[in-house]
Amino acid sequence: GYYEKAIELKADSHYIYRLADVFVKLRLYERAAKVMNDIKIKDKYFLKKQAELHVKNNNIPAAIKCIEKALLSNRNNVELWTILASYHRQDYDLNKAYSAITTALSADPDDTRASLEYARIRKAQGRIKDYQVNLNNVLNGLKNKYRENVNFE
Repeated sequence: GYYEKAIELKADSHYIYRLADVFVKLRLYERAAKVMNDIKIKDKYFLKKQAELHVKNNNIPAAIKCIEKALLSNRNNVELWTILASYHRQDYDLNKAYSAITTALSADPDDTRASLEYARIRKAQGRIKDYQVNLNNVLNGLKNKYRENVNFE
């Protein structure tokens, strides 16, 4: 109720996103989508949020379209390519998932989330040994980053 009142006073996108989150938690996906339509600026963040709503509502093809639209103006965004790969994997289109994740990794080979998604795609393709090797690399990379950030005194 407070978010709705805040939106009536000032249609700030922050309040609209938070209200959409509340509706998602209540599993009122249509109301969340309706609230999202009040946002005036349809930027990358909006499209990512809209894609999340579609996934929660089991409409993965619509989520893929949202991320592809976001990629039109953000071609080198590793996060968007990784999300697209994940959605294609969830939609059982492993060729497109593999293509998207290789694009993400070519932009940033050290991205942990992209590397993890790459491992998941390899597992979905039935390449268990590659999955295990990639997952081991991700875990070792995280351990090394942790060790670098720990201050030994």
